[in-house]
Amino acid sequence: MSPVKAALLPAGFEDMLPPIAKQESWLIGQLLNSFDSYGYQRVKPPLLEFEQSLVSGTGVAVAEQTFRLMDPVSQRMLGVRADMTAQIARIARTRLDALARPLRISYSGQVVRVQGNQIRPNRQFSQAGAELIGAEGNSRFPALTETIDLALTALKRLGIDKMSIDLTLPKLTSYLLSELDYSEEVRVQLIKALDQKDTAEINRLAGGNQELLIGLVQAAGPAELVLQKLNAMSLPKSITQDFGNIAELISVIQAAHHEVTVTLDPVEQRGFQYHEGIGFTFYSGSAGAELGTGGEYRVHYGEEDDRGEAASGFTFYSDALLEVAQADPPVRSIYLAANTKAEEALTLRADGWITIKQLENDDSDLRTLAQKFNCGFVFANGEIKALD
Repeated sequence: MSPVKAALLPAGFEDMLPPIAKQESWLIGQLLNSFDSYGYQRVKPPLLEFEQSLVSGTGVAVAEQTFRLMDPVSQRMLGVRADMTAQIARIARTRLDALARPLRISYSGQVVRVQGNQIRPNRQFSQAGAELIGAEGNSRFPALTETIDLALTALKRLGIDKMSIDLTLPKLTSYLLSELDYSEEVRVQLIKALDQKDTAEINRLAGGNQELLIGLVQAAGPAELVLQKLNAMSLPKSITQDFGNIAELISVIQAAHHEVTVTLDPVEQRGFQYHEGIGFTFYSGSAGAELGTGGEYRVHYGEEDDRGEAASGFTFYSDALLEVAQADPPVRSIYLAANTKAEEALTLRADGWITIKQLENDDSDLRTLAQKFNCGFVFANGEIKALD
C-alpha cells in the first residue's frame, strides 16, 4: 500500500498540522482565560461515557449524533460525546450538586459527531464554553445577560471583529402551533417549514393562519424592528410574556458591545433543540459557519430528574474561530549552534525565545539552516544575529 493511501482518513476527520494546531491551542487558552476572569471554574469530562448516562436527561437531544461502541471491560455500550453540554449537566447534577448556586462552569475538549453538515463538514472538532447553572426566578435574566456578555468579551479577546449575535426563540413555534390547535402531524410539518422558511409549504398547511405564520417568517432582521413587528401581531400572551426581557436584553448588549450587530429570528430552530426561552448564535462576517451557539435551557440528568435546574450558557467551535481569530502573538525563533552551552539555551528560553539547536557540529551554514527551520535569528559564540 502506498504511503498516500495509508494516510487516508474517514470523511469528516483530518490531521491538524503546524501552525494551525498551535493557533487552535492558543485561542482555546485565550477563551478559557476569559472564562476564568468571570469566575467560571473549569471541569474536564471524559471523551467516552456509558451510553445510558450520555444520552439521558439533557443528553437526549444529542442521541442521534452520538457514536456508540462496546466496552470490552464492562461489556456495556459506550457513547463518544457529540456535545459537552450534556456532560456538564451530569456533573452539575451529581458531582457538584452540593455546591452553592448559581454554579459557574467552563470547559473545553474534542467532540465527535455521527454526521457533519454542509456548513460544518468536520465530524471532530474542539468546543470551549461556559454554563451558568441554578439561577432561578428573578436571577434568570441577569444570568442570561452575563453569559452573553462573557461570550462577546471572549470573542473580542481573540481579535474578532464584524461580530453579530442572532437572537432566537426556540420554543415560540411549537407553543404557537399548539395554541392554534393543529394536529401533531401538521405541527411537525409546519415547524420544519417555518424553520426552512418554505412559504409554499406554510401556505399549504396553515389553514386560516397563513398571514400570521408568513408574517413570523418575514419578521427576521434587526432585533428592535423585529420586536416591534412581533408586538403588533395577534400572538397569545403565553408567547409574548418574554418580549419585555428580549427588549431589555437587546438594550444591554448594545450598551456594552455597541459595535456588535443584534438580529432576531423568531422561527429559527438550531442546534440540538434543548434550548428554551431565548437562544443566540454568534457570527463574524468572514466566517463560513457560526462561531458558537447558546441560550437558556434546563439541566437534567437521568430519567427521574424532573426538577432540573435553570441554566444559560454557550459553546464555541474552534474550526470556525480559526477562520477569523487573529494569529497567536508572534514569537522569536532562534537557531543555536551545536556548541551552545546548556545554560545559554536556558537563558534564551527564559527570555521568551523558541530555540532550535543544531544536533551536530558540521560545515553547514548556520544561516541556511536557520532559514530552513523558519528561524529569524542565529546564536553562535555567545552572540545573537538577525538573518536580515
